[in-house]
Amino acid sequence: MPSRYQPSPRPLVAWVSLLAFAQAADVLTTGADMSRGGVEANAIVVQLLAVGGLGLVAFAKLLLVGAMTLAAGFVHGRAVRDPSQTTLAVHAFLWRSLQVSVIVLVLVALHNTALLAKIA
Repeated sequence: MPSRYQPSPRPLVAWVSLLAFAQAADVLTTGADMSRGGVEANAIVVQLLAVGGLGLVAFAKLLLVGAMTLAAGFVHGRAVRDPSQTTLAVHAFLWRSLQVSVIVLVLVALHNTALLAKIA
């Protein structure tokens, strides 16, 4: 039985925006740490840095934010057109996943900042 709940796009827009800012903070703090002798611990980022430097890492993160924006738009549109229990569950899962991603990235940026304070 379809639900009467109509998901609002505002939380998704807000969290995708926060994701973009958190990704940018991660790139900036990583760059600052590396410029002072810090070493990247993420193997994927290490490979991106080896191939294209910090610019490639920023571009990859921009692509990830773009992909999440498209996914959020698709899922939201589907949830509005077909507010079934399944589509609303997918909508809620995407929203929670965005929140967790933002929180983790903010923690990474804070860790990078703490590391910078130690090596500066």
